[in-house]
Amino acid sequence: MADIKVKRLVDFMVKGDEASSWNLISQLDMDKNSISYSEDVLAKVMLLVGELWEMNELTVQMSMWPQICAVF
Repeated sequence: MADIKVKRLVDFMVKGDEASSWNLISQLDMDKNSISYSEDVLAKVMLLVGELWEMNELTVQMSMWPQICAVF
């Protein structure tokens, strides 16, 4: 998966845009099994979220947790 798609997915998730997140995930998931998908996509997404968090470029308000968790 291209880095730009990882960044797009992170952006959708951070904004709480569930529909766009699922749309992008479904496009990326067409030819993958769940283990491969988790390793190739979700691991990269979570790594980028962690990096943004460490650089204080991303914060998560408690009020956003239901939206974020709904994506997963």
